[in-house]
Amino acid sequence: SGAAAVKKGVDGYDLPDTFEAMVVFNARMTGANEAVADIILKHFDGLVERVAAGGDAHVELEANIMAVKMHGSVKGQARLDQFRLCMLASLRSLLPQLWSSELEHAWSMFWALVEGKLQVGLPMPGKYAAPVARLIDDAPMPEKRALAMRAFQRLFKQIPDTENYFKQNNERLISIVVRALEMTSELYQDPARMIDAVHSLGLRHIMFNVPTAYFEPFSLCIMVELEAMDYPIVAVDGIAWALTLISSIMVRTIDEGATPLVRAVLANSPKQVKKALAEYPRQGR
Repeated sequence: SGAAAVKKGVDGYDLPDTFEAMVVFNARMTGANEAVADIILKHFDGLVERVAAGGDAHVELEANIMAVKMHGSVKGQARLDQFRLCMLASLRSLLPQLWSSELEHAWSMFWALVEGKLQVGLPMPGKYAAPVARLIDDAPMPEKRALAMRAFQRLFKQIPDTENYFKQNNERLISIVVRALEMTSELYQDPARMIDAVHSLGLRHIMFNVPTAYFEPFSLCIMVELEAMDYPIVAVDGIAWALTLISSIMVRTIDEGATPLVRAVLANSPKQVKKALAEYPRQGR
């Protein structure tokens, strides 16, 4: 990937022969926003896989991740139609013998789905960043602490089994909720760093073996308590949007990272480890 090998074009330009480099080349030639193209290209393989698999929720998650990243690093308007033109031009150039009207239609439909999700997510970070930051900064710590305890009490009442996974003292429970609230603001302020941090947090949660089915109720309990407070609606909505994104990233990270081998190791089961290893080629173990 990237600017690897090149070939001479008809006008003497060095033309890339990889998709990523060709998209960047076309973006420069047409004056498209390169920062937008760079963010989309980093997610492109995943988008193709998820659209092909029919994973609408996963496509929406990728789109929202790209939207918050664009909020953090793109200057000017994020013209998604420009990426479509660069994408199609690049594919035509790289696949001249294979290209057809059917492929043009298929890739156009692919991008229409992605663009539709992105258009919904793009305005959200700009709308929510400042109100969320003000709420998180201005809310007194005693108020946050009380909210945190009520959120956990609500969770334990709704799903009693969750108490088996949150056996820490009250101070630790409070810190979990307060940190979750802080992360929503930081996501808007420094998206790239926070998305990496959330991904790392998800990987660490694999070791805790907490069922991912509890993540959504946990977030909802926090939101119910926030909505009961006299906070600006736009700030509460912004926390909800960011908290949903953070939770979704963690759930996907855990679901995709907790392979049968990892789960067998966590269960300390030699039998399961042996069974999981049998799925791997001997030279790849």
